[in-house]
This record gives sequence, structure tokens and C-alpha cells, in this order.
Amino acid sequence: MKKYNVIKFITFIIIATVIVPFTLAEQNGKGTSTVHKTNLVAGDSYDFNINNWNMPVNRSGVIADVLIPPATLAGGKLGDAITGKIVLYSGGFFMSGLTKGQIWANGVMTSSRVNDYLPGTYATGQNDPKAQLYVVTAADPAFDIGVSDPAKKSWTQWKDAVALGADFYDGNHDGVYNPVDLNGNGKWDPDEDRPDILGDVTAWCVYSDQMPPPLRLNGFNDVNPQGIEIRETVFAFNSKATIGNSIFVRYKIVNTGHVADVLDSVYFSVACDPDVGDDGKLDLVGSDTLLNAGFTYHPTSESDKWGATPPTFMVDFFQ
Repeated sequence: MKKYNVIKFITFIIIATVIVPFTLAEQNGKGTSTVHKTNLVAGDSYDFNINNWNMPVNRSGVIADVLIPPATLAGGKLGDAITGKIVLYSGGFFMSGLTKGQIWANGVMTSSRVNDYLPGTYATGQNDPKAQLYVVTAADPAFDIGVSDPAKKSWTQWKDAVALGADFYDGNHDGVYNPVDLNGNGKWDPDEDRPDILGDVTAWCVYSDQMPPPLRLNGFNDVNPQGIEIRETVFAFNSKATIGNSIFVRYKIVNTGHVADVLDSVYFSVACDPDVGDDGKLDLVGSDTLLNAGFTYHPTSESDKWGATPPTFMVDFFQ
């Protein structure tokens, strides 16, 4: 893997019987699809509260196992942050490969006490004040027109994200992110720059495997950093359709060359710890080879948590 970007996608999906979405909508008081829009300041964590999902993430690759007040429990929930029921305890990834003939492995999976990545790039480090989560929504005013609070100027903030490696739409094809209303018509046009808006809500961060070996837990404390940066984009859509019950996570994996020009035979895999039932007890797992997906479900007759209509958690891995 010689300074080569490998783009991977992961989808976390809630799939249930036909009546479950409607039942959950009644239980949660969500007769219509909604997006809970929070302050879009770049920060350490962000809560995707969209449709039936409440999925917190942080800037070092942890999915779900992030506590954001006013919630009192971390976890990816079906429902809101306070009364929602946890479906995903923790999500992340594992990666392994060879560097100059030596095998290595690392990952982010907090339920297994694995957290080998730190916020920021190799060039700027974890103490870089700009190494934050950057959030933009499809509803944000183009070019931050009419936005007086600098902390809410998401299109302008994206300049800092781009400086750290984030993608952007280069409307004028000059290779530079410069969100300017070129024709002054007060709206975005295809020949103008904009952030990398993939869903109704999009969050981006970058983190690297610079965690010192002595601080790595659960088996990887003899593994040195390999010069890897991961540029992560999480996005979701505000929709009543199936896609509205999905959270997408895009991983762009970069070999910075700080350790070796080539990282050989690199394998990357999603990791997740669903808790569909109470604390995951009696949960069952399976795979769908046609969908290239794994899933976790709970026996209907055993579900005190959900009653007669427990959901199914599915993770799909595609490029």
C-alpha cells in the first residue's frame, strides 16, 4: 500500500418487519421523519439524531460508545438519546498487514478495550486544535450567507477540514477549496465549491495510529505505529424509506509513508458489538452472502426489551 488511498464503506442498518418502523414511530412520538440539528461547531464528538437512529461518534473513530449529555448512557440507540433502546454498544474496525516483513495489527473497538488511534494527522499531531469533527448539513445556508455566528459557519469551517485532508466538491476545478458565490445569486451552483456533503447530515474527522505502544491495551501493546491515517466520513439521510434507518461510515485509509513506503497485504474489517437484546444476552448472529452482510437479531419469544417486534442490526461492507 504505497501512499495509496483505499476507500471503504460501512453501513449500519436497522432492518425489521414491515410493521416495526410504524410501531417505533408511534412509541417514539415520531409521526414524521426528523433531524435533530445541534450546534455545528467542530468538536470532539457529535450525535447523529436522525430518523429512528441516535448514533454518537467521536473524532478518534469510536462509533456508538460515546457519551454525549444529556444522555446518561452511551450507545447507538433506536429512538432518542434519553429514552431510546441501545442496539449497538460499540463499533469500529480492525486492520492488519506487513511492514518490511513484520506483521502488525491495530484497531478501534472500545468494547474489546482496543483504541489505537489518536485524533489528528501525522503532520500536526493530536494537540492540533483543528483536529476536530466537522459537521455540515444539506440545509446549511450556501456559503454561510446570513450566518453571523462564526461557530455556525459550516461551509467556512470546512476549510480547516480540507487542510487536514477532507474532500470537497471542486466546482471551478482549480484544486483549491474556496466557497465563494461567484455569480452573486445567493445560491450554490455546480461551478462553485462546496463541502463534501454526502447526506442530509455529514461529519468528518481524521485520526492516526500514533498511540504509543505502552498505552495500547488488549494485545496490541507491542505494535508500533505504522504511519496510517484514517479520514472518516459519517453521513445519514433524512428519509422515511429504508435508507432512513441507515448510518453510513466511509473510511479513507492513507499510508503517510512515515514508517514505510509500502504496507503489504493489508486487511481492513468492520467490527461491531451489537446489543439487540438486554446486554446482548441471547442475541443470535448470521450472514447474508448475497448482500455481503452480517446481522444480529434476537428471538422474538425471548425479547423483554422489545416485545414481539425486536429489530435486526445489519452491517454491510462494500467498496
